Amino acid sequence: MARGVQKCLRLAVATVALTALTLLVSPKEAAIRNYSPPTTLPKSNIPDPNAPQGPLRIPGYELRKAYAGAAWRRGPALVEEAKRRVDPGMPPLEERVFLVTGATKGHGLETTARLLDAGCTVIMHGKIEGRLRKWALDMGEAFETDKIDPVLCDLSESEEVEALANLIAEKHPRIHGILHNAATIDGKFTGKRKYTWNYKMEHTMAVNAIAPFQLTSLLMPQLNAAGSARVMFSTSPTMSGDNYLDDIKCERYWTGLHSYRLSKLCLEMVAKEMHLRYGNAPNLTFHSFHPGSANTKLMRQGAAAGTGRKLQRNKKVPHDQPSYLPTPRSRKTSFFAMVDDVYQRQSGTFVSDGNVKSKAIDDDKARATLWEEFTEISGAKWPEPHGSLPEPQDATSELLEA
Repeated sequence: MARGVQKCLRLAVATVALTALTLLVSPKEAAIRNYSPPTTLPKSNIPDPNAPQGPLRIPGYELRKAYAGAAWRRGPALVEEAKRRVDPGMPPLEERVFLVTGATKGHGLETTARLLDAGCTVIMHGKIEGRLRKWALDMGEAFETDKIDPVLCDLSESEEVEALANLIAEKHPRIHGILHNAATIDGKFTGKRKYTWNYKMEHTMAVNAIAPFQLTSLLMPQLNAAGSARVMFSTSPTMSGDNYLDDIKCERYWTGLHSYRLSKLCLEMVAKEMHLRYGNAPNLTFHSFHPGSANTKLMRQGAAAGTGRKLQRNKKVPHDQPSYLPTPRSRKTSFFAMVDDVYQRQSGTFVSDGNVKSKAIDDDKARATLWEEFTEISGAKWPEPHGSLPEPQDATSELLEA
């Protein structure tokens, strides 16, 4: 009897000791003990040396499926209105080739859809391959067209901009218009200052101003070959920063909104200088315009009324918070900027002709200094200018009425 009690006591003590030892084992040790080798090996992080690098042409329309209905809302009335704005002596819309940068979202995406619906050929630029493939396929199916040429490029890199121009020139000897729509803000939407362009330029300035400057210079032969071409710069009446034109790298002062406004001011200045040097209506014209405020990623990121962390602001969509801004589909300004031949009959209308209070835009010396600095940074090679043209007297009023 006593021996049985002793055995039970020993067993109880051993159980308690084993439990205590188990509790003393750290979670890390427990994980090691319970580890079982994976059944499949993880993917390697080493890049594939045979993978395509830099700008490339995305196969789009040739992979499209049988037409199964419009994925985009068509606008026959809008197309008819566009055709009424085409001058009889100009090429019809069906023969025109347009380059749209930043064409995978916002104003650029909507303008690309409307140009395709009008029968134009569109070189559709984007920087994210998956998104570019998706929209190229969707557009081809929606509008039953093969007049779409999707090209991939990161405009924040000088070498890629040059490669993009070469890629476009191989297939399109004539370009009837460029819509410089691509833009960024707030250090690539991060809220932090970033440098690019071989670490020589602040990111927002590089994408919003210097990339359009360099790309236009590289495509001048194709624009001149078209016989009637226009270059449209999407700017903003919020442009400002006259006192910081000696600090375009934003080394002395930086905020996301400041770099955006300064980049738009610089873009307006070089656009006006292009008009004065190379504008020759109706053969080649240069304009800037404001596409209108809309509920886009860029607007949500930069809005002064935005709340929350900078990195998360652009992810707020209309159903997340009340918004007075319309969607880009209700905006037609960018579309008519490309098809309305009032922009071909004359050159040199700018957003700054309205209520913008920057004096630097009309300062010949300031524009020339900025032009030289942009040329040095980008390495752009421009043809000899033909000389200054007189400022248009009635162009602003006519375009504003349109």
